[in-house]
Parts: sequence; structure tokens; C-alpha cells
Amino acid sequence: MARPAIKAKRGPGYLPNTPMAYLKRCHRKKDIRAYDRLSAYMQRKEGKTVAEIASIVNRSKSTVHNWLVRAQEEGIRARHERGGRGRKCRLDGAQLKQISADLDGGPEMCDFESGQWNADLARQHVKEKFGVEYTKSGMRDIMKGRKFSWKKPRPENPGAASKKEQEEFKERAGELARKKAAEGYMVAAGDNAGIEKARNRHGYGWFRRGRPARSHSYLTREKMQIFGILVAGVFFYEFYDKANADNYIDFLGRVHKKFGKALIFVDNASYHKSAKVKKYLESLDGEIIPEYLPPHAPELNPTEMRRGAIERALAGKIFRTLDETEESVRGTFRAGELKPVKLFDYLTCRPRPPPPPFPRAPPSAPLFFGDAGRSAPCRPAKSRSAPRAAVRPAATARKTGIRRARRPQIVEYSIS
Repeated sequence: MARPAIKAKRGPGYLPNTPMAYLKRCHRKKDIRAYDRLSAYMQRKEGKTVAEIASIVNRSKSTVHNWLVRAQEEGIRARHERGGRGRKCRLDGAQLKQISADLDGGPEMCDFESGQWNADLARQHVKEKFGVEYTKSGMRDIMKGRKFSWKKPRPENPGAASKKEQEEFKERAGELARKKAAEGYMVAAGDNAGIEKARNRHGYGWFRRGRPARSHSYLTREKMQIFGILVAGVFFYEFYDKANADNYIDFLGRVHKKFGKALIFVDNASYHKSAKVKKYLESLDGEIIPEYLPPHAPELNPTEMRRGAIERALAGKIFRTLDETEESVRGTFRAGELKPVKLFDYLTCRPRPPPPPFPRAPPSAPLFFGDAGRSAPCRPAKSRSAPRAAVRPAATARKTGIRRARRPQIVEYSIS
């Protein structure tokens, strides 16, 4: 038996329990699937015919009629599509969860010789494990439905310290730094950086629009090494031709001569732990103590930020000799082109105190000139009619006793 035809009402009688304001508010959310349906509801409520609405939303008259009738029967929730339509997935819920777990584990956990998933590997894995074969596009849809996306990964060393191990190291390092600082040790972080004679790292520059941006790249193995330590507020460095145990011992001797007792946090480079270096440190009777960072955790070393700043400052520069390279690096330090770098909080000798409360002006003093007796924020007046002294920060500071905090100045020094 055929279903009797139902005609949707027109005008204000259509969806009488749903005001036009609510329809417009839902329409502004721009839900792609519900956008055209809501447009049809509003046009019908204004009294338009099915043919007129179909031409506005660019759909067939039968589709628009079905939308209007369904909304008249079910209410405003009919703007959403019914679930359960379309072809059923050939994998059940448990299998889809297992696929998500396998994708999270990586191809190596599934005996594939690859570091990342692609559609072909995922197809092969699903076929071998569940006996279901998908096309490339179908496999991509499965992975997108499991909240995976196609993106470029960041390289990660499998032997790197975990987040938990890094947090445990921070606690131990903080306690050790405070203990040694109380005994008169200088707390610092150390590292080295290799600078090539010809810089192959290119930075941003101005090029002709519409043409490919190209810059000459010169391959060379000639480079120099910068050994440095970062103390609270100051970066000390020295230049060497190679990064080896002999040069590191010479650098430690300069550090010991200038600072005396020192606790230095360094990475796990081979020459840091060589027999020569250990023998030299033993000869100093514990006046220089090396503390090694967790493996493959450069984010715990604040001097890595200085290294990256040097790389960016010298990007695209070409030097004919290593002497020119050294002079350019020294000039970059002297010119103050590098941003200040401070020791991380966990390496400081004491916990960072909370910020002091905002100083208040005396009750009898006005907050700024021409404003006595009125409560207002301590800032210069912006009115044109205010006295000229009121818009000067220095005058405001003298009147209220407020001083601006100075930016920490990081000074670069060479030990030699």
C-alpha cells in the first residue's frame, strides 16, 4: 500500500514551535550538512513554494519536499542526517579498535621494516590480520575515521629518555645544583657547536617574485668548534679546531682557572666521558664536577638555545677562511644580535620566587597628575588635555614610586 502524500504547511504555520530567530541562529553555525535544510525551513516559513526553495538551495523539488515533510513530522532535529545509512564497514568495532592500536604502535611493532605508516602498509596489515582487502582510498578513509591524518613526523631517537626520566632528572639536578651552590660551586651548562666555513643553512631573504628562490650552497668539511658554558646571565666560550678530549681538557682548564669550583651539566658526547677527561677531572680533586644529561635530551640543555641562535644568525653567510668565520661569530656576540638565554629553572640555585605584588601608591599621592582622589590604574593619562608630564612614564614612576623591570642583559665573554 502506497504511503499517503503529506503536504508541508507554508508560512508561519510551518514549524510553529520553532521561532525564526532560532532557525537563523542555527543557520549561522554553518553546519555543512544542515545548512541547506535550515535554509529550506526558513524559506518555507516565509511562505515560498517548493519550486522556489529548490531553485534557491540548488536541489531537486523531491529532495526539498522530503526535507520539509520530515521536519514537520520530527521537528528541528530533522536538519541532521539519519545515522546507519550507506554501506556497512566490513570490519567490526573490535577489529577497528585493534587497527587503531596497531597504527599507534607503528609499523615496527607489526614486523614491517618502516618507520611510519602509509596506505599500502596499512592495506597489507589489514589483509594479513583480518583477511579483508581494501583499496588505497578505502584504507585512507578507515584511517581518517580512526582520527589519523597524513603529516610529516619529527625525527625521534628510540633511545631517548622518556618524559618520566626527564622529570626525575630535573628533580635530582635541582637538588644537586642547590647543594653545590651552597658549597661555593658555580652552576653552569656546557655544550659545543660546529661552525662550517661555508654556511649551508639558508634563512629567509628577498627574491624576485614569480621566480624560484635559489642560493648557492658550498659543500666543505672545514669547520671550527665553539666550546661554551652558560652561567647565570653570562655565556663564556672559546674556539677550537676540533671537538676532542684534548681540546675539551684545555677548555675545562680555562674554566677552572677563571671560576674555580664548578658544577657543569653536559651531554653524553664520547669525549666528555673519555679516559683522558676522567683522569684530568680526578687531578682537580673534585673542583669541577660533570653531571651528564639524560641520553638524547637536548631540550634539557639551555646552551642548545644558544647554538640554534648562532646557526640562525650565520644562516646564508659564506666565509673564505676559518679566521673570517671566527671573527664573524665574535662580531655577532659583540653586536648583541643574539637573544638573551638564561639557565632553566631546574638548574637555578634556588626556586624562582613568586612575582612581587604590584606596588601601590601612597593614599595621599595621586595616581598621576591631575587625578588626585580618584581610583584608576597606574598608567599615564591619554587625554590631550592632561599635562605633558602625565604622559611621561618616567614622571609617573617618580610620582608613584613604581620602577619598570629592566630586561636581563646577557653578556658574551671569551675566556682567553
